[in-house]
Amino acid sequence: QYLVHTYHSDEHSSTKTLLDTGASHCLLPYSTLSKDNAEKAKKIHLRIASGKPVRALMYQGVIYANSVERSLLSVGQLRDALGLHFVWEDIHP
Repeated sequence: QYLVHTYHSDEHSSTKTLLDTGASHCLLPYSTLSKDNAEKAKKIHLRIASGKPVRALMYQGVIYANSVERSLLSVGQLRDALGLHFVWEDIHP
């Protein structure tokens, strides 16, 4: 897992995003989903890393939840979206 610094020009604020190699989906704050897309989204239940069950919305493969304080970016989804191929090397100095 890595932290990625992102800047949201529409909000005029900066936040830290967690880049997660083990995540199956991106997880974003509900506030980032437009009202129109929220109406189209599928309602789901999930357990976050702390084990707490939460209600969320899934829209186009991305999960949106009120309880999200820090966005989680799935490396797998990022790779697929950009058409990349990653090679992991376990090299120690």
